[in-house]
Amino acid sequence: TGGRISVSISSGTTDKLGRMRQDQRRLRVVLTQYSFGHGGTGRVALHLANGLSEQADVHLIMTMRGDVGQHDLESIDVHKVNVHYLLQRKPVSRILGQIIAVPALVRKLRALQPNVVVAAGNNSALATASAFLLAFGRRKGLYIKVTNALIRPHDGRLAIAIRKLDYACVFS
Repeated sequence: TGGRISVSISSGTTDKLGRMRQDQRRLRVVLTQYSFGHGGTGRVALHLANGLSEQADVHLIMTMRGDVGQHDLESIDVHKVNVHYLLQRKPVSRILGQIIAVPALVRKLRALQPNVVVAAGNNSALATASAFLLAFGRRKGLYIKVTNALIRPHDGRLAIAIRKLDYACVFS
């Protein structure tokens, strides 16, 4: 009793342990976006990604590469924000592109294991929510930015019914 135990740790080991602890505390954030287009959603996603990159490990997942606003993506410091593309060719329609991208998004989310996933706009909301549910089940950490109506009156009855069912399954 009353004895002392002395432990010696080299400075290299201390530095390594400190970096490991810092990395473990660093929040991993994924933002999803269909593509860059004429609207403001892409610019908002870029600003958000750049701002968050000072405090978090940020990944921007784009469904499609090479849309009209692709040059905006080049404003991201690739050393701060990791950009991933799910599709390399433009699909026949945006809806089809989102459906095709869901399995790839599930794989990417499982690989990244983010703390927070943010669908940056309506066009990526349903695909992101579906992929999140398939990847992680019903856990916390999914955020959807919705600025336009999810159910549009000009859509046909079938489209409205399918959309309501899809959103009910994902968000319930």
